[in-house]
Amino acid sequence: SVVGTVQDIATTSTGTSPTREQSYIFCKGAPEVIHEHLHTVPAAYNDIARKYMQSGKRVLALAYKPIKHAEQVARLPRSVIERDLLFAGFLVFDCDLKADSKGVMKELTSSNHRVVMITGDSIYTACNVAKRLAMTDTAKGTLVLVPVESDGGKQLVWRKLDTDVTANAREK
Repeated sequence: SVVGTVQDIATTSTGTSPTREQSYIFCKGAPEVIHEHLHTVPAAYNDIARKYMQSGKRVLALAYKPIKHAEQVARLPRSVIERDLLFAGFLVFDCDLKADSKGVMKELTSSNHRVVMITGDSIYTACNVAKRLAMTDTAKGTLVLVPVESDGGKQLVWRKLDTDVTANAREK
């Protein structure tokens, strides 16, 4: 989180410029993380984020909230600071594959190397990259292992990637 102050300068008919200041908390993060901190979640929030991630984009959610006393923020716990945020939008990055990535992957698999991907990207972005690198069999579809809350706690369950695995993870 970042604290920022915005100044609004208005010119009056006498030519003076009174200044109004407003301080804000600004946050960015994975859409599924920011989702949990929003005061109100837009209706299409999950669908839009998933659409971009499934097309291989890196997506950050942006949020903010006005605050009255910026100097007191340092003394507040993070859980209080990042509560009831207002959604500002998504920041979407297009990160193309390196030119030689497909060739390297082909060489590795043809020489009987087992290739795996470890990433901090969303599952949707990672699976799109894996598909573009021919790491997955597109005819069979892609299964992902997701935690699902149940009466006895969390369980790991295989889900088809063409469903909303984040929504399924919240099923009871």
